[in-house]
Amino acid sequence: MSLLERPPRGLTWTRNDYEEMKAPLNLLTEPPMLNNAELYKFEIGCALDEQRSGKGSACIRLLAGDECAGPDDRGAYEQSRVLQIGNRVAGDAPDFHVDCDCAASPLELWDHLAVKLVMNTVSTATMCRMNRVIGNCMVWVSPSNKKLIDRGTRLVSRFTGQGYDEACHALFRALEEIDKRRDRGEEVPSPVAAAIQQHHGTA
Repeated sequence: MSLLERPPRGLTWTRNDYEEMKAPLNLLTEPPMLNNAELYKFEIGCALDEQRSGKGSACIRLLAGDECAGPDDRGAYEQSRVLQIGNRVAGDAPDFHVDCDCAASPLELWDHLAVKLVMNTVSTATMCRMNRVIGNCMVWVSPSNKKLIDRGTRLVSRFTGQGYDEACHALFRALEEIDKRRDRGEEVPSPVAAAIQQHHGTA
């Protein structure tokens, strides 16, 4: 509430509201609860969440610019690391330090941009280490909307040489197969990667 400067306004939608919006059947069967009572179940803040600490837990503390670490509760986690982005290191030496000199601005825009660039690099490297790329493209795409279906289709077309329509059919065949595998409790790949692998006979 201190961030919004007002109480949150949850959505009190009912099944009738979803029907009027012509929502998919899965939403009509189990309408998601989006009211304040559901929202308050999620712990948001600086306090230590006991459900996220303890055995098997990990904590990554991200500091930007001249930001300080604050109270040290890293001992509550099984593993913890500190990533500092900027040319000033406050307190203890971080585990990882990305040195950059960000110009001062009222909204700390350059600090935010530095964080975005570093985290984009980390996520890209993670996808590479997990073999979720082909060539120079990240093919681990979940085609959950029209934009991502189009992106997935173009990726399948690019790496198989198929035309757009044929690649789209291949993508949807892969989606059907993955749904069956998921129903059997199997670990499933990205539909895009599966369609490409099926075309090359490597699935």
